[in-house]
Amino acid sequence: MAFPITGAAATITSVTSSDLSQLLITALRQTQVTVNITASQEDVTALGGSATGVEYLIGLQEGTLSFTGRYPRTSPDIGNGGLVTGLAASMAWMKAWTLNIDFGEEDITSFNATPVTAKRFMPGGIYNWGGSFTCVHLESAAASLPDAVNALAGTSCQFKLAEDGANDPQLSGNVLLTGQNSTITPGGQQLLEYSYVGTGTLSEIGGSTLPRLLTTGSAGATVAIARPTWDSSGSNGVPDISLVLTRATSRTVTANGFLSSLSLSYAPGSPIDVSGTVRFSDGITVA
Repeated sequence: MAFPITGAAATITSVTSSDLSQLLITALRQTQVTVNITASQEDVTALGGSATGVEYLIGLQEGTLSFTGRYPRTSPDIGNGGLVTGLAASMAWMKAWTLNIDFGEEDITSFNATPVTAKRFMPGGIYNWGGSFTCVHLESAAASLPDAVNALAGTSCQFKLAEDGANDPQLSGNVLLTGQNSTITPGGQQLLEYSYVGTGTLSEIGGSTLPRLLTTGSAGATVAIARPTWDSSGSNGVPDISLVLTRATSRTVTANGFLSSLSLSYAPGSPIDVSGTVRFSDGITVA
């Protein structure tokens, strides 16, 4: 007789691309995944004088896999090893920071010799990134304002991910401050919450032993983060980066996909939280 399965039986067992495999198989310990598969429904109710309910026609399928994980995979750390450098003196006492990358996606569904059953997607041509900083207002420094009008180059900023000996894993790029928010009450610290956007490319610097998140390279090497891989040939436009989620023995979800978004959240006393979304790039198979 069949029996219910629990989430403890599930795992992401296979990812064929270097960047997605680096993130999901090498770097992160997944604590939750959410699979969302939908199909559009089109109202095809006809005039006729006798209709009593809407009549629908089912359209193309599409799906995503969202995940939450801890970094690094083999030995998760709390965020006390995280650090942000390169910013103004008013951000010296930082309590938390976030960094979000949106790689974007493009619907490239088209006709084929065989009628398609699912929408087809590819990564967007360019990504954007940004996030927030939460700091304590210090007597020694004035609070920073958003960057001045016409600011373009930004400030070089390094986001240290963890302590790792001679070479610490980091993300690096130029940021522009876009907002400052401060709520003041009599009994608490005066906190400054800054929002920022990255301007230009975000790069990853490899640690001595800890895994990189999105790139490959030697310890200490700086590698620019590129558009996610979705077509292994790089030229034929056929999605073939396969991901397999095993729910339990012989129960799987298999689909081609690419990384659509990624978010990091750091605070000194909390685990390093990393979450993101994989967009399925065409059909989905379940077993």
